[in-house]
Amino acid sequence: MESVSRIRRWVLVEGRSIRSVARATGVSRNTIKKYLRDDSPPSYQRHAPPVLDAWVGGGRGRR
Repeated sequence: MESVSRIRRWVLVEGRSIRSVARATGVSRNTIKKYLRDDSPPSYQRHAPPVLDAWVGGGRGRR
């Protein structure tokens, strides 16, 4: 995510405070601290298949 890398750069490289970055981005200070703790960017993993898969092409013969 671009914003995460930008936030990390502002704090770690440019030396900006967490509070000033929070004001500039509109992201919570707790979220910024979480971004600084984790080395990997956040990712989204879908756990369940989409609900419509059971209805579309389900092989029931309905039209």
